[in-house]
Amino acid sequence: MPKKLSPLFRSSAEHGNCAELRKRASDYLEANISEEEREHIRMHLERCGNCNRFLETLRTTISMLRDLSSHAVPESLKDKLRQLPQEEAHG
Repeated sequence: MPKKLSPLFRSSAEHGNCAELRKRASDYLEANISEEEREHIRMHLERCGNCNRFLETLRTTISMLRDLSSHAVPESLKDKLRQLPQEEAHG
């Protein structure tokens, strides 16, 4: 169920609010907000290059993390990583 319009977007819909957009970015990407709030975010994104870059970075990061889960870490690498703390402790 989409979430209600955030008070910060309601009060600053014309100018947008970068901090509020950052808080709601995941919900925006997952379409987990109301159509009204999506429209306010879209309007803000039309004017704010910083938020556009932030949203694109978040979208890319999410995609990369999803891709990582499909790749198994080789056992040999896991073994080497497990040995690092022991090697550092022994100098």
